[in-house]
Amino acid sequence: MKNAFPTIAIASVERVLNRNSPPSVSDRFWSYKICNFVNPNTGKFDQIETEKSAAIPIKFIDEDWFSTLVEAITDTANTIHRKNLKRPADFVIFPSTGPLFSYMQKFACGMFKESQEIEEQQKRKKFVDADYKGTLYNKFNVHISNKLSQDKILVGLISIDPFVYNIIPPTSTAHTGPSIPNVNVAISNDPNHFVNEVSYWGYINILDLPTEQDNK
Repeated sequence: MKNAFPTIAIASVERVLNRNSPPSVSDRFWSYKICNFVNPNTGKFDQIETEKSAAIPIKFIDEDWFSTLVEAITDTANTIHRKNLKRPADFVIFPSTGPLFSYMQKFACGMFKESQEIEEQQKRKKFVDADYKGTLYNKFNVHISNKLSQDKILVGLISIDPFVYNIIPPTSTAHTGPSIPNVNVAISNDPNHFVNEVSYWGYINILDLPTEQDNK
């Protein structure tokens, strides 16, 4: 007999951020400042690459520089692929406020395709605490979340585990299974239901973000 309780088949950014285990792959670094190249593994200023770009007659524009962020996202996704040997990362989460969010929205065509369809948003939404915004190169589902600090991007892979979170009625005293904020849950082994969860993830740390003083 199937459990009649409603199910939660959705992941949580907060659960990822609060995990005791470290990210699945090492952090990467990217500078918000155009033509300020940094070592993607250490975040240290890369003088050689910066001087090379300065010597090029055609200067970088915002769209060009945003493509270097896409490269960092793709590199993280491919590293996750090598880690799990099955598939690369399939989602990117941007902070929902700050210059990075505004920067992302400037590219609502080409690299980033924004979704205006409510039905599509609901179908693609995989996080209880993040909103689906569209796709990046049709490879990554893009979400935004206020759980992330303004200087981080979360890149990861949604897996499907063979169990489901079920809401326990308020009259019940039972409380088993993983913790979901503000929800009492129990695990059902119903093979007809699955729960989305983040299995592999990594961060891109954003350097040189403008301050309020810079914008004055």
